[in-house]
Amino acid sequence: KHPAPAQLPPGAKAVPSASDVDRFRAEGDALLAEAVASFEARREAESDGDDRFMDQMLKAGTLADRVAAMTLRVQQSPVHGLGMIDQLLKLCGKGNHRGARLALEALVDLFRNNLLPEDRVLLALERRPLLSQDLKRPQHTLSWTFEAVLKTKFSTLLEHVGLALKDSTGEFRKLGLDCAADLLESRPEQESALLTMVVNKLGDPDRKVASRATFRLQLLLKSHGAMAGTLVKFVQAFLGRQGLSPRATYNAVVFLNQIYLERGDFALAGSLVATYLGLFESAVGGADKEVQSRLLAALLTGLARAQPYLASDFAAASPGGASPGASPAS
Repeated sequence: KHPAPAQLPPGAKAVPSASDVDRFRAEGDALLAEAVASFEARREAESDGDDRFMDQMLKAGTLADRVAAMTLRVQQSPVHGLGMIDQLLKLCGKGNHRGARLALEALVDLFRNNLLPEDRVLLALERRPLLSQDLKRPQHTLSWTFEAVLKTKFSTLLEHVGLALKDSTGEFRKLGLDCAADLLESRPEQESALLTMVVNKLGDPDRKVASRATFRLQLLLKSHGAMAGTLVKFVQAFLGRQGLSPRATYNAVVFLNQIYLERGDFALAGSLVATYLGLFESAVGGADKEVQSRLLAALLTGLARAQPYLASDFAAASPGGASPGASPAS
């Protein structure tokens, strides 16, 4: 469980120093280690048949059995299962290997459903009121340190997801893409990093992977409509990269054409139109005439869909003017 966080308010005067944070972390690490040792001793003393079976799976089970057993251990008690998370992360480091695939999928599921809070990001110790007089030891020390450790481990997971996205095989890159998109859709933790990963795959050389990126972004837009402006900014940044291929540009424009525009979306419509106009030079010339032709058509489609929402503010201000109703840009 992740209760409402106690964190430093903006402009707080009692800001912990680096040495304050180090002392608090050392105390918290010691408490975590003590809690894990106590938990394991109690579990061994009171173990039943299920516990012994799980221990056997961890020692001599198949790869899938070991991953399943480690996952179950974390689900049973996340605070005492940090060691299992470390083992799963170690498996992820094996590259394009069945164990890495199983571990990536297991960790993404754990962080989505068991470890990450739904409505906020995890907090590092530097953002906690470590000097507060309301600090309750050891409860706050243990829980805040656990959350800080969890945040670090999530960052390590994202490093492995990033490596999967750069793998030489399309299928493994697709797995990395789905891992990033699943986390992005369900939790706010490191949203910008995850969104960058997914948007970058619009330029993947494998058409199946690039199409998958478009599909996952469309799903994200459908489930989180309020993110439309953010998605547009990230895709625009992608389009601003040097040396972007015509096909990658086309994929990005096709996605932008799916942005749902409503009455009053003047700024968003204007941003889209400016992007489309800036890309027309890319749509003429070039070796791949088919892609260039499709890009030109996509740009014209995007302009046609966004233009009514550009003009709606002027139409509403004119005598007898009428604004168009809400309509999906698709």
